[in-house]
Amino acid sequence: MRLRELKGILTIRHAQSELNAAHKTQREELDYKNFEGLYKLDPTHPMALSKARLLKDKHRPEVSDPGADITEQGIRQSFDTGIAMQTEARQGILAVPDIIYTSPYKRAISTLKHIQNAWPDIREAKVIKDERLREQEVGLVQNYGDYFTFWALNPEQQELFTSHGLYWYRFPNGESVPDVRLRVSSWLHDMRHSHGKKNILVISHFNTLLSLRAEVENWQAEDWLRAERKTKKINCAVSEYKCSKQSIISQSRLEIIRYNKQLW
Repeated sequence: MRLRELKGILTIRHAQSELNAAHKTQREELDYKNFEGLYKLDPTHPMALSKARLLKDKHRPEVSDPGADITEQGIRQSFDTGIAMQTEARQGILAVPDIIYTSPYKRAISTLKHIQNAWPDIREAKVIKDERLREQEVGLVQNYGDYFTFWALNPEQQELFTSHGLYWYRFPNGESVPDVRLRVSSWLHDMRHSHGKKNILVISHFNTLLSLRAEVENWQAEDWLRAERKTKKINCAVSEYKCSKQSIISQSRLEIIRYNKQLW
């Protein structure tokens, strides 16, 4: 069957989660700042290792990555984003989605719920939870609460990360960016096969949505890394792709209209 291009994709990163809030609090603590300074100066420094052991026990997450919900601030972000999109839709700026796809993680599902509360026109749209839209899995790192803490206590992994880099490094019991891109590519292919000429809303996660952009725009590793460095991680950030016609080869394709915009 010939694939048909989607009419449009609207993507939203989940609202502030319990893990986002916990990481923010951790990084503002004096103990963590002291550890981070020592680690960056010398990852093998005895004091860095000692502080890393204490931080691991102190900041071990109380919830799993899939089970982390959004915060009160996240609820406000979701609702305000929904209000802004409802306004755009009723002004004819934004198309109402025909179908909604969401990561199965709790923070994504909760984000959608509060967006729906503010944007009643999408409440009747079919919602599908798709595991391919989950966040990049960091595996064992979650037990440490922080990348630097993990690498300080697992120097062989730190060496692997240094040699492979952020794009190619595969977290132990987790994924690399190419792993995420493979499942996102599979999802995008299925969307073009099943939902051609329709508008889709996606609620997902930062690395997953960055990988979706990489697939739409056929990025190489260096393109992904450049975008990751330049893109601010905004909760409830909105991106939009629309189908346009290439006059030279007369072929439909998705083009980015806006990227990583805060509407709340």
